[in-house]
Amino acid sequence: MKTCVNWLFEKLGENAKIGVMGESLGGGTVIQYSAIDNRASFVIADCPYSDLKKQLGYRLKKDYKLPYFLVIPVTSLISKIKFKFFFGEVSPIKDIKNNAVPTLLIHGKKDDFVPTSMSIELYNAKNIGKKALYLADDAKHVESFTTNKKEYEKTIYNFLEKNNL
Repeated sequence: MKTCVNWLFEKLGENAKIGVMGESLGGGTVIQYSAIDNRASFVIADCPYSDLKKQLGYRLKKDYKLPYFLVIPVTSLISKIKFKFFFGEVSPIKDIKNNAVPTLLIHGKKDDFVPTSMSIELYNAKNIGKKALYLADDAKHVESFTTNKKEYEKTIYNFLEKNNL
């Protein structure tokens, strides 16, 4: 992501207003990216997870009926050895708390892949900077645009306008 943002600033100039948007795991990624590189003018996160350990535990229970305590600690340790990070280090909710970058969180109310509550948690955790939350009726995971196109577009337009973007 940083390479893409750097390229855009090179092409458009350092005063360009560049936003980052991601869906699902990408939603968590853009939240964490904006905490590392505050040159992003805004963030739009569609169906983001709030914490990797929490999301993996949710999927583990839902998909495989396995308890968190048997799998997550061991696989997190393997991840640290192999990929140099523990699952607990991937936590957008920790990064959004003191991030001033304007952030729009979008989530389908019927999402059963990443719980809708995760976007609500992220919204409530953001202590500084402008924020907005759009919960799309009848939308499952990453379906907010396709099920509520006009309201989705209006929400993004209003968010950008309120933030002078």
